[in-house]
Amino acid sequence: MLYGYTYENCVAFFPCYPLSVSTLARITSTIGILHFSSWVLLIGMTLNIVLFLMTSLVLFRLGKAVLGDEDVAFYGSILFCINPASIFMSALYSETMFSFFLFYALLILNRKATFMASILIGFSVFTRSNGIVGIGFIIHKIVKIFVKTFSQQRDSTKMNSSNVFHSLLLVLKTVFKIVIYLLTSLIPFGLYQYYIYQKFCLPSSTASDLPNHIVTYGRSQGYKIVGDEPSSWCNQSIALSYSYIQHHHWGVGFLAYYELKQLPNFLLAFPVILLSFRSCWYYFTQNKNSFFRLGLNVKQKLKDDIINSGPEISTHDVRTKKRTVSRNDPFREEAEDDSLKTRIKWNGCTGSDNLSAHSKLVVYVFHLAALTVFGCLFMHIQVLTRLLFSSSPLLYWYVATVFIQGYKPPTTQAGNRPKQDLLIPFFIQKLLTTMRLNFINKVFSNWPYLSFEFRMCFIYFLTYCVIGTLMFANFLPWT
Repeated sequence: MLYGYTYENCVAFFPCYPLSVSTLARITSTIGILHFSSWVLLIGMTLNIVLFLMTSLVLFRLGKAVLGDEDVAFYGSILFCINPASIFMSALYSETMFSFFLFYALLILNRKATFMASILIGFSVFTRSNGIVGIGFIIHKIVKIFVKTFSQQRDSTKMNSSNVFHSLLLVLKTVFKIVIYLLTSLIPFGLYQYYIYQKFCLPSSTASDLPNHIVTYGRSQGYKIVGDEPSSWCNQSIALSYSYIQHHHWGVGFLAYYELKQLPNFLLAFPVILLSFRSCWYYFTQNKNSFFRLGLNVKQKLKDDIINSGPEISTHDVRTKKRTVSRNDPFREEAEDDSLKTRIKWNGCTGSDNLSAHSKLVVYVFHLAALTVFGCLFMHIQVLTRLLFSSSPLLYWYVATVFIQGYKPPTTQAGNRPKQDLLIPFFIQKLLTTMRLNFINKVFSNWPYLSFEFRMCFIYFLTYCVIGTLMFANFLPWT
């Protein structure tokens, strides 16, 4: 942020966040109150806090758009605020900016603003390299529209030479859209790679342009500095620095991190790996047909989503119970008809909204599964926690679903006495109330009535959030 890209190993970190912070810091430093480096710290922290709040709001709206369930969306956004990678959302890291661009892109993609979504995906790529995976959402959306349009044309008319021509035209139009949106999303990546090539492969900059202490430190650490002999990647036919830097400077490669000394880091990342696969499996089992169709199904019978046993449910009953159950805040009155809730698979909603939710969720499951598998096989495993929690809304939606579905309110029926509440010291309750941490306070107050799975997830979220902050602030190793 202060001196730009000085060492070659820093090339792995993409420029959108540091460029934004340094630009704002240079503008504010003209006021003259603080030194430029102090402005960098202040602007960086402030920018992340603002983006963090905006991302939470975007995640809430995205949850409503995808799931059609306001309660799951609401609690998902609350859980985002205490996620296990929370410290990296506040410190001068790029995760918060990346989450904002990606989640906002997914939100407007659901509103059919595909081109604008591809621009935001491009900004996410410009922020972090794993934003490239987000392009899959764009491609899936375009292909889904193609399948729907092609299916409608096939069902409405008989096949003849004219229809074959229209079908071919539709294919070409779809391919053209994919190419345009891909280029739009990848332009920032290409510009950054070209800039790095100019800086480290051509003699346009020298180490003499840098402060002495930067050069001295780089030499002592064995870093390659601007102006040094170009690395081998500069001579490749397609001079892309990223894969070379990751492998040569950071030791990233297939199973390269599988060493006995890295066992503590694997244990640190184990909860998020387990949670990711559990989330993917849960949504997969909700409607396997949607996944076998890759979420491209445009027609599906309602009976695929309702358990076959039990009496038929009328459309009026479904709509009535949907309003009752899907709005069922665990801290409000319980839904009246539990038997209906157990026979409807998706948080009490069914019908076209349910089918649409399943179809929309497929690409989110594939996205999370791909990132998790890739991270386990290729990455520094301890980075996986902040990678996944900054990239996948599905984690928050799943934990929120477990929270809502697993809540069992106390009863006073004979032979079923209410359980004792979790005893929390009064000063902690007072502190939580004063800080308006109502969700945490209510979870503790209703602890015995929550499912075991949610309690484990909540402990994981809160423990990593608090301990991670303490360790990071004291320069101790964390994710």
